Amino acid sequence: MFELVEAARFDRKMGVGRTKPLLLVCDGPDGEIEVVAKFSEGCSIRGLVREALTAMLALDLGLPVPAPYLVRLSPEFVESIPDAAVADFLRKGDPYGFGSHRLPDGYAAWIPPAARMSAGMEQEALDIFALDCWLTNGDRRVSNPNLLTNGKGFAIFDHELALMTTLNLFWKAPWLVDALDGARPPQDHIFFDHLRGRAAYSLDVLRARFQAVTDQRVGEYVTALPPSWVAEAEEVLKAKAFIIELRDNLSPAGTELTRALS
Repeated sequence: MFELVEAARFDRKMGVGRTKPLLLVCDGPDGEIEVVAKFSEGCSIRGLVREALTAMLALDLGLPVPAPYLVRLSPEFVESIPDAAVADFLRKGDPYGFGSHRLPDGYAAWIPPAARMSAGMEQEALDIFALDCWLTNGDRRVSNPNLLTNGKGFAIFDHELALMTTLNLFWKAPWLVDALDGARPPQDHIFFDHLRGRAAYSLDVLRARFQAVTDQRVGEYVTALPPSWVAEAEEVLKAKAFIIELRDNLSPAGTELTRALS
């Protein structure tokens, strides 16, 4: 669910994004793996908590999120990095980071409105759209989609802005009437224009998977976090309570989502 791996080799910086992700080679239980990792100096511990909880939930919902990892940094690894700025960046932060398994070759941007989808991809797009609306993830826009496609399906990532309920102005719980009216998402979501007005796809499978996520399972998400992240108790408990309350209100949440796309 959220496997611990050890950073073994620094490869390179991944672009110039706000969160300053790094490509690392890590030692896992089955050998070396390439991981795109974020750390607290670029993302904040609260952001890492939201990343991890969203990724674990998305996996249980069958959504196409790369395998998440808890990345541990040893002092020896940090001191071995030849880039002094990167070493200093890691030295200042928490020794644990959030990692996503690097996607294989063949993934590229999905660029609307010219981009097309198969029927299977449209169902997947609806499920992704639902997750983003329900978790208040406004960071999957045309200008910053945080998803890629291989032509058969999608891969989604960068969820540090999900589950930010109390910090969103005029936020309403997504199961309340008209909760999504004028909200962001859905109007600026990368899939909104493509999905609007389409009635051929159902949320039934997604809702069934979500309803199978027990209180105990959500507790396991929290237990998987390192102690230094759980120290952000308010953020952790707020997110845990929200996921459970959302699960218990999926029927009206689905109604509001359908209304937003009509």
